[in-house]
Amino acid sequence: RNIAVSVELVDKPAIQHLKAALDAGDDCLAEDAVVSCAGGGKVALLKGSRCVSREQVTVRLPRSGGGKNFTEGLETHKAERFCFEREVDRTQRAVHLVVFVSGWLARPED
Repeated sequence: RNIAVSVELVDKPAIQHLKAALDAGDDCLAEDAVVSCAGGGKVALLKGSRCVSREQVTVRLPRSGGGKNFTEGLETHKAERFCFEREVDRTQRAVHLVVFVSGWLARPED
């Protein structure tokens, strides 16, 4: 099963860092990464996620000073949108869930 994640970044150093990581890994992330999205909040991009597309987009973000209403308080910014996919093994996830919930591992040999 594939999981898709799309993130839009406006922070130039973060964009450059993510691009460099993708270039080094042949468009796949070699390690987990947490990025700050254009609209606020953070997204975890997991190791092995493959970048399937990159594009420049325009986003409207709240002004620092705000405005009288919501649309007046928005500014246009250039952002970079990265779309990722990663394959998830359902069997492995089910085993991890059972171990976590049941707690049957008592010794390292288990």
